Amino acid sequence: MSYTRTAISLHWLLALLIFSGWGLGFYMHELPTSPQKLQYYSWHKWMGVTVFLLVLVRASWRLFNVPPPLPHTVPPWQVSASRVSHVVLYLLMLALPLSGWLMSSAKGFQTVYFGVLPIPDLLQKDKDLGELLAYVHWLLAFALAWLVALHVAAALKHHFLDKDGVLRRMLPALLPILVIGPLLGAAAGNVNTARSELTATFRQMNVPVEARFTAFRGSVTFDPAAAGKAAASLEVDTASFDIGEDEYNAEARGKEWLDAAAHPRATFVSDKVVSTGRDQHTASGTFTLKGKAMPLSVPFTLRRKDGLRTYDGQFSISRKDYAIGGKAWDGVLEDAVVVRFRIVTPDP
Repeated sequence: MSYTRTAISLHWLLALLIFSGWGLGFYMHELPTSPQKLQYYSWHKWMGVTVFLLVLVRASWRLFNVPPPLPHTVPPWQVSASRVSHVVLYLLMLALPLSGWLMSSAKGFQTVYFGVLPIPDLLQKDKDLGELLAYVHWLLAFALAWLVALHVAAALKHHFLDKDGVLRRMLPALLPILVIGPLLGAAAGNVNTARSELTATFRQMNVPVEARFTAFRGSVTFDPAAAGKAAASLEVDTASFDIGEDEYNAEARGKEWLDAAAHPRATFVSDKVVSTGRDQHTASGTFTLKGKAMPLSVPFTLRRKDGLRTYDGQFSISRKDYAIGGKAWDGVLEDAVVVRFRIVTPDP
């Protein structure tokens, strides 16, 4: 589950402005007094005011749009740490430009937004206070830099070590392709997990139940005009099974079901695709679950739009073939499990 487009756009716009403001601030500080330096100071102030306004918009948006939950594989202390760090991050993003505004007022330099809109001074001119606020502004800049570095490190940990798809939820659809794709693709393939979906449906006492897998990765190479060169691989974290109920999830990840501790990955690997009609194809390969590998044919449709390829399909497996659920569950669970998928990749 990904963030909304609005949240993603605001996130990356703020990141761009903050990094630009840092770079310009450190560069202009050492320059001799000149018209160019004064121009740089104006640009720096405009960036700060824009960041302040965008953070207010971002915070307001978040109040009414609940962010996607972290995967259930994330420990509770990390969930709490994430919430606290986000609150502190918002506070620093507001405090930093506000301190600059106060500093500029105390030094007697009014801020004129984009050279058009005068912003009222918050303080009277006071040289000593201006110097103190300059030091506060510097401290806040380094505090924000430290927290952003921690934020980035946590995101990379989730991607490269935990492999739970947390980072990709905040990536725009084209960003992995144009900018971050070469870096992340080496570790995770070309599947856009933020836009992709993977669910398993089965019947319990004749009641349909649907679960989703929140962490998976893979790579798909397929050209209908050259089906003989097709290749696909998908790796699913079995511990990411989520039915929406913690007690049920714990049971499903246990030894009698998915046995996630002993078999943390389920995989599908295919190197053969046959076209069966317009946009209709079937991939043949090997599906491995709980250490047992069996041949599997997977029908799917292919759609292309907005620079993306979307593979939609489903297949059915027998839970008994993979020893899912002990005999005690035979009278409760039907044997057939229907797996539905939507895999999204860039369109080369």
